[in-house]
Amino acid sequence: MLAIPLFNLGVLCIAAGRTGSRPLLQLSVAMRLWVMAVLAVLVAVRLAPVVVLVVGLIDLASAALTLWALRAESGQRLQAERQDRRGRRATRV
Repeated sequence: MLAIPLFNLGVLCIAAGRTGSRPLLQLSVAMRLWVMAVLAVLVAVRLAPVVVLVVGLIDLASAALTLWALRAESGQRLQAERQDRRGRRATRV
């Protein structure tokens, strides 16, 4: 029953990655952190088995990688903008 919404979410995440939708990718990082917190609470109150935390940790690791990629891309973009500005200044002089 849960497979269909999860499949749709996966397709959405793939599309966000291919189109470069930064806001959607940033939101996915935040939501994965939320999922891990909820899973931890569910395990703590014994509504879910401990093995659920393994799935949460894998998702948390993928969120960390997504965040790392977003930050690396931002750094590259800023560096390219700085070089572009320097090039413009050099041509004006």
